[in-house]
Amino acid sequence: MRNYLFLTGATGLIARFLLREFLQSGVPLAVLVRPQGGRSGGARLAEIMAELEHDVGKKLPQPVCFEGNISAPNLGLGFDEQRWLRSHCSRALHNAASVKFDGADPDH
Repeated sequence: MRNYLFLTGATGLIARFLLREFLQSGVPLAVLVRPQGGRSGGARLAEIMAELEHDVGKKLPQPVCFEGNISAPNLGLGFDEQRWLRSHCSRALHNAASVKFDGADPDH
């Protein structure tokens, strides 16, 4: 059954709005979240979901969370996770970015 939308960058500023709108509209989501600051991707998503549910005043459907990184080969996902995505997701919305404001040479 390929009816999930795969959303990358699920913890970013824009994605918070996308998450809320898609989930309130009943769109089943699978999301890619990278670990950061010693917190797992799942923990980061749980914090955002709690904020969104507080904002809208109701429980929202929970997205399927995949911990990974857009900069890693195969998004840092294992074989089983890749297979799940291929068999359950018919669409993807790439919303992630790898943003750095300094290069290899900090003087340029």
